[in-house]
Amino acid sequence: MPSTIHKFSMTAEQSEFQIPADATVLHVGHQHGVTCLWIQLDLEAPAVTRRFRIYATGQLITEPNDKLTYLGSVQTPAGFVWHLFVVLS
Repeated sequence: MPSTIHKFSMTAEQSEFQIPADATVLHVGHQHGVTCLWIQLDLEAPAVTRRFRIYATGQLITEPNDKLTYLGSVQTPAGFVWHLFVVLS
């Protein structure tokens, strides 16, 4: 099946994207002042809603641990470190 890599911008602490259930997050980074995800996805697979959540270092994690899967961390040019998780349903 054909796949491609798309960039998704996190616009808030929590963002939802319509992507295939088996899409793979390849990288979490900071580009032009925005935290972004680069995700490899199958162009023909049906899309589902996937929810992503950013927590700052020292911030209280409000989701239960068994509902989060860690994806990566990114340091911003301002020195903040964000930790990105996918929220499992």
